[in-house]
Amino acid sequence: MLLILVILIMHSLVFKFDRIVLRNCIGLKPICYVFSLGVHIVLLSGILSLTIGDTAASVIGSYIGKHRWPYTKKTIEGTMASIVAQALTLILVSHVVTLHYTSYIGLSIAVVLTSLLEAFTTQIDNLILPVFMYVVLISLS
Repeated sequence: MLLILVILIMHSLVFKFDRIVLRNCIGLKPICYVFSLGVHIVLLSGILSLTIGDTAASVIGSYIGKHRWPYTKKTIEGTMASIVAQALTLILVSHVVTLHYTSYIGLSIAVVLTSLLEAFTTQIDNLILPVFMYVVLISLS
């Protein structure tokens, strides 16, 4: 219930920001111009996979995680948190900035595959995850 309330509040704040600042551009022409250009989602693959996904997986997996993936110390709850956090971030960012990407199904596949790679990798995931997500997004676009 609390999560739904937080999401609704964030959505209303983002919607108000979009309506007031971006539509009217009250004294913020350079910022409005950058936002109006949009961002190709591939350029956000590092931020999305590491800052959002890996952090959510670590925090939620450490505190709430009880069910472990086979042959690893990572939890299923952490992986689900990573997927949900990345999806919510994309939804919120898409309200503020125009995201250029052709397939939302491809975007969903990239988020899920990257989260699963994070769960099963034994390598240094800070290097592998952004590159993997970038390659998947380029391949599916």
